[in-house]
Amino acid sequence: MNKFPLIALALLAFAPPCLAVPGVEYAIKKVEVQFPPSPDFGQNGTVRWTPQKWVKMEVTFDASPEFTEELAFTYYALTTENRLLVGRVNHVNITKGRDLHSVMYVSPKTVVKILQHKAASTGELPLAQVTVTISKPGVAAPIAIGNFKGAGRGDWWSTMKQEEGYLLNKTETPFAPLYWDYYESVKPAGAR
Repeated sequence: MNKFPLIALALLAFAPPCLAVPGVEYAIKKVEVQFPPSPDFGQNGTVRWTPQKWVKMEVTFDASPEFTEELAFTYYALTTENRLLVGRVNHVNITKGRDLHSVMYVSPKTVVKILQHKAASTGELPLAQVTVTISKPGVAAPIAIGNFKGAGRGDWWSTMKQEEGYLLNKTETPFAPLYWDYYESVKPAGAR
């Protein structure tokens, strides 16, 4: 009896996990942009201030693996004045689930700096497009892509000048202690 068909059949039984199509394990369902005010932690009136608006970019995604050690989310926020703001956040210990969340922010002072005098009074950064990619450490190509507004073509951001340092992950904002279990855990700075 020829053993080749048996070996080939056995190999095929293990092939599907190895041949998984990128984007099937992780899918971005929605990218939203909101303009929430700075949180007020109840200083009992000791400080008088007017909360300013932040730019909040939130991603809703699904993960089908039982557990993922780490995923990198890269946010590309294109302003209406053709400035491309880029920020990355690494999430850790992601369990299988639907409607999982990632978020990045732009501070009110950064909005004023970017807009200078143009429409800075509204506090809302006019965005032409926001694209978010998910990637795994060690894998060059994104495994999932999602958009707010226009769908964009391919990796439209790769040919533009990218400005880093303007987008902040949740732990770098006053929103850090809020909605703790709603967003995926952020990898601490300096962690391996």
